[in-house]
Amino acid sequence: MRDPHSRQKTHPHRPLEDDLVHSAILAVVPADEHGVAFVQLPELVEGQLSPNDLENLGSVSWYTTTIKLDLEVKGDIERIPGSNTQRLRRVN
Repeated sequence: MRDPHSRQKTHPHRPLEDDLVHSAILAVVPADEHGVAFVQLPELVEGQLSPNDLENLGSVSWYTTTIKLDLEVKGDIERIPGSNTQRLRRVN
């Protein structure tokens, strides 16, 4: 995982957890011009996961932020320019 503002890795790779949160983020972030507010993202992601997934995951907020940064680096999501608060949208 990489942070778009750093060359350092952000956390050790845990494929199952990464895939769960990756899929959940892409499911809740729209591709439209309004996107979604970053502050809402952890709650929206949590709503996509089963109770068992949530128990195994630990901190939804931490994983959401980490995977969000990785998705930005990969170009799957982007920050909407000109927003007062951080808003995100799917790119493809």
